Amino acid sequence: MGIIGACTIQVFHVLAGKLKQDARESQYRLNRIAWREYRKKIPGSYLENQPALTGFLYGVASKTECRIFFRGLPLTAARNSCEVIATYNALLALGDEKSYPELLYEYSGDGICFRGIFGTDPLAIYRYFKNRGYDVTEYRGSRIETVKDEDDGAAYIYTAFNRGYNPFHMVHTLCVTKEGDSFRVHNGFIEKQSYPDPLTAMKAYNNGMCRTIYVLKIRKKDGSSAHV
Repeated sequence: MGIIGACTIQVFHVLAGKLKQDARESQYRLNRIAWREYRKKIPGSYLENQPALTGFLYGVASKTECRIFFRGLPLTAARNSCEVIATYNALLALGDEKSYPELLYEYSGDGICFRGIFGTDPLAIYRYFKNRGYDVTEYRGSRIETVKDEDDGAAYIYTAFNRGYNPFHMVHTLCVTKEGDSFRVHNGFIEKQSYPDPLTAMKAYNNGMCRTIYVLKIRKKDGSSAHV
């Protein structure tokens, strides 16, 4: 099943690009306003509820495309920003919080897929962290089963098919962080939030029906983090 996962990741990569600069700037201005309002209503740290992000813009789609891909609903970050959310949560865990609008702006210039209709290229997440001096390890195929905690202050970002090895069920990208001696999944809508290791946490999404196809282990060069 590694071939299906590899091909899916490659399709995202081929479709990746950037928005026109005027669209990026316009959405960034609106997203900054939305972020201030969002934090007034929902204070806190990690982003956990993607469907609540309807006030944020990430990408451009025609009315026809919205009908085809989103049942006629408008394209907002509530539908397509899971990779950006995972980045936000990982940075927060590593002690390097960035604003959500800033990250939407960054990925709209490098990695946004098919103008946002297909979210973000998972490989763009690798570039984002690598280009900023983080130690990043990729896991694909059978290597995913070797992911383990080494008590090195790492955060994990993973992309998984929502159900089985079926790309037609689409993918979701999530973040796993360590808190104390256990691990938790962010933006995964999972009631249980305590797992003994990162791999077990990754497999918990969608009641265990997901299939992970790409993992990033991210840590600071000095191994420091904001884990508690």
